Amino acid sequence: MLAGTYPIRTRKATVLWPWVVTLSAAAVIGGAGYYVYERDRTAHGELAAVRAQLAGANDRAGSAEERALAADAALAEARGEAERQKSLAVAKSTEADDLSSRLTSLVGKQGEITKSGDEVSLQLVDKVLFRSGEATLTERGMNVLAEVGAALNQFPDKQIWVQGHTDDVPIDQARSPFASNWELSAARALTVVHYLQTEAKVDPHRLAAVAFGEHRPVASKNKAKNRRI
Repeated sequence: MLAGTYPIRTRKATVLWPWVVTLSAAAVIGGAGYYVYERDRTAHGELAAVRAQLAGANDRAGSAEERALAADAALAEARGEAERQKSLAVAKSTEADDLSSRLTSLVGKQGEITKSGDEVSLQLVDKVLFRSGEATLTERGMNVLAEVGAALNQFPDKQIWVQGHTDDVPIDQARSPFASNWELSAARALTVVHYLQTEAKVDPHRLAAVAFGEHRPVASKNKAKNRRI
């Protein structure tokens, strides 16, 4: 009986092990496949995220490059404008030097020339142009203004302000047609403006008449310097 039992057990053991091995192998293979699938899916997700990040980085790089190009263009334009303004300032200063030299040669000791930047000032004491207390040009005054007007016409972009000044001696209203030094300074400035326009042919758009009366003196003791155009 024992001799017949062993073969049966042996055959059962022989038959069962391949199934166990097969099932175990199938389980391992199935688990490995799922693991590979999950890794592949994760890798694809990570790759998509990286691609999205790269796309965003490229967009930002493109925007930054566009801003940099725009900034470079704006800087170049600003530099160009600065150079143009510098050239214009130099040209105006040179022009002012030329006008100053020309006026100095014309009026000599009859007036005083000063220059500040592209602004030129010519001061003529009143006796060069007018008799005391009057606003009518003398013949000498007409000659001086004719030459000054000719010089000014060589510089057509210059604006011309004619300013009338007096000293602080009150007007003798019994003997003068002017009520005060305001009226006298204004009448003299207007007389010069009219002469420059009608006789010297200076463009009236360039001219202006301003009256200061006695209120902007340049000397405390020498009143003659305060009576000026």
